[in-house]
Amino acid sequence: MLKKKFTLIAGILCVILLGFAADRRLHKKDVHFALDNIIVDHPYSASWDIGPPTPIEEKKLQKIFSQKFTYFSKGSQSYVFISDDQKYILKLFKRYVYQPKSFLAYLPFPSNSYYKEHQAKLQKKISAFNACATAYREIKDRCGLVYLHLNPSPLPLHKLQVIDKRGKEYLLDLGKTSFQLQRKAELIYPRIDALMQQGEKERAEAIISSVFNILDEFGKRGICENDPILRKNFGLIDDEAIQIDVGKMKINEERKHNLVYKQEIEGISLRFKQWLTQNYPELLPHFEKKLQETTGP
Repeated sequence: MLKKKFTLIAGILCVILLGFAADRRLHKKDVHFALDNIIVDHPYSASWDIGPPTPIEEKKLQKIFSQKFTYFSKGSQSYVFISDDQKYILKLFKRYVYQPKSFLAYLPFPSNSYYKEHQAKLQKKISAFNACATAYREIKDRCGLVYLHLNPSPLPLHKLQVIDKRGKEYLLDLGKTSFQLQRKAELIYPRIDALMQQGEKERAEAIISSVFNILDEFGKRGICENDPILRKNFGLIDDEAIQIDVGKMKINEERKHNLVYKQEIEGISLRFKQWLTQNYPELLPHFEKKLQETTGP
């Protein structure tokens, strides 16, 4: 009798351990790009629906996606690929950022930390997708956005060849994939550095003006919680400033034309000023002039 009980208990423990091992394996975090590591076929949300591409957009997308896209870098929420002609950036949202760590995440008990963490991740995904949809609807040209596809679409969009950093090729079904397509931008600091090395001081000053113009425009339009780090989240297309990272963008109607944003611009541009001070102090008079024009009465 005792032996049978011991065997039963041992069997139960083995099942639990095997279940735990399977759970860990199935929910193991893999940070490398693979087709099963990006968001595909997730539930539809009307708030993320921007409608099908127009015939003109469709033709443009066909041309862009006729070329291959190669792994370029990765951010906190997406894998980044660049087109063969170096003109376009494709961002594929990481699935593991939002997925639960365990099957226990589906048990809605108040004391279940896995469940709480999973709910927080789902909210993070909703916030990020809402931000991208807002940026596309409101200011896509100021973000270099060409197209945004968040919901699975029945449209026969395109099959796209992508190449990971190891050189392995994948065929991506864009109709099922959540993605963001942008024009490739240059980062602000390296571009100013290149222009100053070429003696193009006026063109460098024009970039400084463009930076303050976009900060002023965003403030007037009530754009907030915008992760406004000029060094890495803003860039230049044809030497005009745009915002590259739109994953935290929101528009607050109450902030529109509220002059409090002018006080924030000085803080946002402080590190830009410090970089100019250390590297190109001859640009500081123009910086101060544009700062005063933007933040003054």
